[in-house]
Amino acid sequence: MFLPRLIVGAALLIFGRKVFWLFVAGVGFLAGLYLSTQTIQLESGWAVLGVAVAGGLLGALLALVLQSVGVGLAGFLGGGYVAMTLVESLGWGQSLLADLPYRSWVVFILGGILGAVLMGALFDWALIILSSGMGATLITQVAPVQGVEQGLIFVVLLAVGIVVQAVLMRRDRSEGPSLFNGRSGLFG
Repeated sequence: MFLPRLIVGAALLIFGRKVFWLFVAGVGFLAGLYLSTQTIQLESGWAVLGVAVAGGLLGALLALVLQSVGVGLAGFLGGGYVAMTLVESLGWGQSLLADLPYRSWVVFILGGILGAVLMGALFDWALIILSSGMGATLITQVAPVQGVEQGLIFVVLLAVGIVVQAVLMRRDRSEGPSLFNGRSGLFG
């Protein structure tokens, strides 16, 4: 799963806001990946990849057909995924939240609610932050380092993704609407 995570992570990190359906497809890919490995516990790499790709295609279709539902759902799933990954990478799941029953679900739901609210209130910036966070997460998960180094790589990639997408957003706004800059309604 190294190459698919790296490709989807890099695309989300750089183009998550610019091509909204890519962000929702990335969320669907992650949901399918999580579902196939953690919930269903598939062992075949091809089956895992197939479920992840199906989730990505479903996410892209949802983003194109039902944009407002796609925005909320992508914000919820993206926020939940980033929150769980952050809590796990910082070790808070084992220390601060050790006594909390169903702590993974609680963290996911709280992160999801925050992500959905951010997507609704501050669409462009929430999309930039969530897609950069998801892209940075996917890339750091395949990095051959652990601990502090992995956290440092995550922070650097997150900052790079936010800066690159903010620059692209500023450039898009100065050029006016197009099919791919998220303001025409077709792809954004």
